[in-house]
Amino acid sequence: MDDDEEDNVSGVIQTIPWRPPHVLPYLPNQLPQVKSKEYEAQTARNRTVQQALYYSVRDVPSSPASMNDLELSSDMVSRSSTVVESIPFFTPQRMPVLAPPPLPATPPPLP
Repeated sequence: MDDDEEDNVSGVIQTIPWRPPHVLPYLPNQLPQVKSKEYEAQTARNRTVQQALYYSVRDVPSSPASMNDLELSSDMVSRSSTVVESIPFFTPQRMPVLAPPPLPATPPPLP
């Protein structure tokens, strides 16, 4: 038996009441100081890499390596030969034509 099971069997369950944590003092002049060599290395890498913007998930390459000349030319040809088609957000529905109610075959009796 576990300790939890023993507590439940004896009928005594120990609980600890929740208390809100103490409020930390606000010190606007104390910002965290970064002490890392990797921070400088990452900043240097970010300066050498050109930013890439993709318009859709399909455009994101599956490999982070740059495309070689053959892949680049194939990509350019496929983009230039692609026919862009506009897809509507919804298809318009025709409203049903309501016909007037049918006339009775015999006229109603006169009072």
